[in-house]
Amino acid sequence: MVMVFSDKQDMWNWEKFSTFLFFDKKLHRSESNEGSLKSRFKTLQAWFVDKDFTRENFTLLISHLSDKEYSNTTLNKIILTGKFLCEWQGLHTLDTVTYFRVGRKKVDYLLPEEVDALSKVKLPYGRLNEIYNFRDYVVIQLFYACALRIDEVAELKWSNVVEDAICYLVLEETKGQHLSNSSEPEEVPLPRRLYDLIQQLPHHGERVFDSQRGNKFCKPEFNRMLKRRAAAIGLEKPVYSHVFRHSKLSYLAQIMKYPLKTVSDFARHKRIETTSRYVHTRIEELYALSYASPLENKEGAWPELHKLALDYLKRLYGAASNNELLKAIQEMVEYQTGLKESLK
Repeated sequence: MVMVFSDKQDMWNWEKFSTFLFFDKKLHRSESNEGSLKSRFKTLQAWFVDKDFTRENFTLLISHLSDKEYSNTTLNKIILTGKFLCEWQGLHTLDTVTYFRVGRKKVDYLLPEEVDALSKVKLPYGRLNEIYNFRDYVVIQLFYACALRIDEVAELKWSNVVEDAICYLVLEETKGQHLSNSSEPEEVPLPRRLYDLIQQLPHHGERVFDSQRGNKFCKPEFNRMLKRRAAAIGLEKPVYSHVFRHSKLSYLAQIMKYPLKTVSDFARHKRIETTSRYVHTRIEELYALSYASPLENKEGAWPELHKLALDYLKRLYGAASNNELLKAIQEMVEYQTGLKESLK
């Protein structure tokens, strides 16, 4: 079936198409995701304004965008949007169109001490220097501690920061956004320390991170601020809002060794397969397995295995040196000794 120009009016109606995407296909609807989908839809609409919607013309579009050095990931997203259009219209035009091969992008996770260092940088904000730096400190610590998405931070209301037997956040359904597992608001545990810090922030509106003028949390501005903080401490890893979520989930799964199902529940993922992406075993961590045989001489491996154990413990305790690790372990022993005494 070929769609001719006179039949295109409904096909290029974003409102109707978006209803199909977010309610029929159940795609995650956030401000950023909707903006990206709409942009790709507009790209297709502009190309086919004077062309028939055929596989040949679609292939020409992909070739044109490839010549403009669009990445394979972006091209795949445009192909997917085209396939969604076909499904919505009951067409089979793009059934045989395949995706480009894309290597999995390796995320350079942040260590807890790097997150802490980023949050403690003092940027020059003029007369509001102290207020803004404190706000930045709280929001960075919150991103990491609760593994939040940027829309969840932007939409967080004062009424949804709850103090009870434990402290927690209530994540409500934002405009058009479907929560991960149900239509019910989700509860995310919040460290008491962060609850107290949030209460010290100025109240400028119903949302926690509204600006002094009541404007909504600005995502591009936040990411620019993170880059300035990274430069200030000489951190060369890519830093952006979502890296805190990636880093926390990776830390829970790989360093703390929490069960994947537990990490998945904490992350509010629909599928545990999504959580499994945060588990990346390093070649050094597999080193001991190569000696798991009676044929291997373990004696020569102890120095390397000792280094691996120290490296693991340093990451676990957030220690930058052997001395810091020793101090952290001594503090833990003292705490456990005091706890035993108090229980006698």
